[in-house]
Amino acid sequence: MRFGNGAWAMMPDVTPTFLARVDEVEQSDDALVLHVSNVPHKERWATLEGHMFTVRITSPQENVLRVQVTHYKGRRAPRLSFDLNATPQKLTVARAEDAVSVTSGRLSLKITHLPWSLEFVDTVTGERVTSSPAKAMGLME
Repeated sequence: MRFGNGAWAMMPDVTPTFLARVDEVEQSDDALVLHVSNVPHKERWATLEGHMFTVRITSPQENVLRVQVTHYKGRRAPRLSFDLNATPQKLTVARAEDAVSVTSGRLSLKITHLPWSLEFVDTVTGERVTSSPAKAMGLME
């Protein structure tokens, strides 16, 4: 599906809502859940408007990180589904004031809180595998 009209403009009648700021981080042994707002401001009034996204990070296999982004997740089970050959892995989480890192095997994911961004890094070589910069992930209405 195409949302952009060239490199800089959106198609007519398309309103983008981008992930902008991590509000809360919930950590367990095998999952990291982030609550992310589209409003970049930190003031108290910023929590009264905008959209909220839930980002769940898990590791189905060693050296693999799964990132799931939801917005108003429904309760009805999908009609089409298939079983994954997954063995949930324990995650290593390191928190900083402005970021959080999640590691599974030799793959690490650094999440920057403000502005929102993701960066996958090979921990052995230190090379960036891929990234998702600010305004790369969002909801199109």
